[in-house]
Amino acid sequence: MQEYDKLNEIISCLKSQLATALCDYEKVLEERNDAKRMGNLCGRENARLKSQVSDLNRQVQREEEVTSSDDVSAAKIISRHLVTFRDIEEIQLKNQKLLTVIKDLSQQHEEMEKKLSTEITTKFEKEIVNLSVQLENLQKKRVQQSELLETIIRQRDMYRVLLTSQGFQKSSLLGPADQSTTMLQNTPFSPDPQLKEAKSAMAQLQTEFNNYKKEKAENERILNETIDQMRTDLSDFRIENTKLSSQIEFYNERIKILHSNAEMYKKEIASLTDKSKQNSELIAKHQKSVNSLRQDLMKAQEKFPGQM
Repeated sequence: MQEYDKLNEIISCLKSQLATALCDYEKVLEERNDAKRMGNLCGRENARLKSQVSDLNRQVQREEEVTSSDDVSAAKIISRHLVTFRDIEEIQLKNQKLLTVIKDLSQQHEEMEKKLSTEITTKFEKEIVNLSVQLENLQKKRVQQSELLETIIRQRDMYRVLLTSQGFQKSSLLGPADQSTTMLQNTPFSPDPQLKEAKSAMAQLQTEFNNYKKEKAENERILNETIDQMRTDLSDFRIENTKLSSQIEFYNERIKILHSNAEMYKKEIASLTDKSKQNSELIAKHQKSVNSLRQDLMKAQEKFPGQM
């Protein structure tokens, strides 16, 4: 019984570690969303201010300077042909071009964010479902083993009582049985709260995804309101694309961390499986003890046939 209690303590400790890991996973999701919102806000504001100062210094330009092909770059072409202007008619044409570019880049940005968020959410929803199923199966197996162990202990105690009635010493037979029965009665077999926590984590993940869609809709509304202010600011979208690339790298790092956490969960589940096997071996030992007591009882019946 001491070995069985130790196994229960180890299983409880591992479940506590699993709950902590799930909490860490939720914190990582919150940090990802917070970092994404702050990155979008700071990146847009910083790029807008920098490009505004740069473009205002060269906006009115009547003559274009001739440069060599080696000096031609995307930023210089944008500044030369889209930012600067010679008259009102030209700036109107450039505004139309900028609106077209803004719509294209906005659509690309939206598709990239939607695809990335959908892939991440779907992947970790599957991970949570798989872990929840495995935890539920282990919990059911543990309850079954506990019930089987309790039944075996009752049988052992019954045989010991029968042997005691045949003249064996009660203290040598019932002492460990009373102790094991008392320990079994004092051992709580309450439902595992980790399953509920896993389901709650999955529901929370769905809620966070819905909140993300609402926030994205709000960001789109803000983007539409600021289009007029960004007509002379095409370089801001180049900076935005660079920022998106860095965000993708950031998400990839986060995904690696979450992969590592998932591997840790799998190792913990494997450890729980090993502990269950040890419990099965302990049950086999008790069954062997019951068989031995049954043989002793049969011998006692043969020895005292008139008293049975």
